[in-house]
Amino acid sequence: LVQSGAVQGYVRTSSLLFGSAAVERAQTVCANGTQDAKTNEQIQAEEATKRSEAEVKLLAALIYCEAGNQPYDGKVAVGSVVINRMNSSRYPNTLEGVIYQRGQFTPARSGKLARILSSGRIPASCYDAAQDAMAGAKPLGNVLFFNTGYGNYKLGDHYFS
Repeated sequence: LVQSGAVQGYVRTSSLLFGSAAVERAQTVCANGTQDAKTNEQIQAEEATKRSEAEVKLLAALIYCEAGNQPYDGKVAVGSVVINRMNSSRYPNTLEGVIYQRGQFTPARSGKLARILSSGRIPASCYDAAQDAMAGAKPLGNVLFFNTGYGNYKLGDHYFS
């Protein structure tokens, strides 16, 4: 009988290894080392960190595609448009949902965003701008749109409204 916490059960004798066979199997299975057990909270926190890092990268890549040649405030403003949309009932409430929403961001539709993401060549200033936008920076308030032709505010080459 084998017991682990509240779980009890049996193991087939043919599944057991002893001595050098057990050591060899452990070295194969645990080639990257072993880890201590983790609580569900620790696992969820690690997954949230990975999601957060992926979201920062996605937003940074979009900022690079849309405003890579703009001043820093313009980069943050483009990032804040995405965040403002997430907080608006008019748009999806996830970063991916907003960025990949049909007809919204040309680089997502054209494949340029995917190429930038896969290349990993995203300038640090775009990462910084993404982190600032995600932290709540809003250089132009609650703007939901930007383009190169018209709007209420002009920042760099973009107009925002």
